[in-house]
Formats: sequence, C-alpha cells, structure tokens
Amino acid sequence: MTEKIKDSSAKVISSAKDMSKVLEDGGILIRKVLGEFMMISDGIIEVNASMEDVRERSDEGMKAIGKVAEGMEEVASTSEKMASSSEETSATIEEQTSAVQQLNDTMNSVREYASNTYAEMIENFKGE
Repeated sequence: MTEKIKDSSAKVISSAKDMSKVLEDGGILIRKVLGEFMMISDGIIEVNASMEDVRERSDEGMKAIGKVAEGMEEVASTSEKMASSSEETSATIEEQTSAVQQLNDTMNSVREYASNTYAEMIENFKGE
C-alpha cells in the first residue's frame, strides 16, 4: 500500500513538473509572439506615416489622383484600426502571459504541497 502511495505521489510530482515546464514554455512563446505583434504595430505606424506623405505629394502633384488619395485615406484608416487591434491583441497576450505565470506559480505550489505531503506520509508510516 505504501509503495502504491509512493508511486502515485511520485507520478503526481512528475506530472506537476512536466506541466510546469509546458506552461513555462508556453509563456516564453507568448512573449515571442507579443514581440512580433509589437514589431507589426510599429511597422503599421510607419506605413501610415508614409501613406500620408504619399497622399500629400499626390494632391500637390496631380489633381487627377484625388480618387487614389481617397482610397489611400481608407487604407490608412484601416491600418490605424489594425494597429489598434494589434495593441489590443498585445494587451490580451500580456494578460494571458500573466495568467500562465500565475498558473505556473500555482503548479509550483501544488508540487511543493505534494512533496511536503508525501514527506509527511512517509514520516507517518515510519512512525507506525
């Protein structure tokens, strides 16, 4: 009976360690994705600035390109919406990263509790 409890406890501890590693790896990947989203957001801001410059030159250079300038304005608006959405996504990823870290901390607490409980059970069985 003691061996079964010992084996089960060891499996629980091993599973908790594995889960902790998976969660930690997930947090690292989420941080990488967040970095990429931030780079995309920066790129979109630069694209918006470039598009505004092109629109001004087009208006000054050729009045016939007025329709093109209006289309570019719509694209700029869409890009701003995309940048805003990207920022929201980044914030969500930060929240998820925080949640993963909290879960990782909880798993570490569970692992520590399981280890302590296992040690206490061993001591109790030795005492009997």
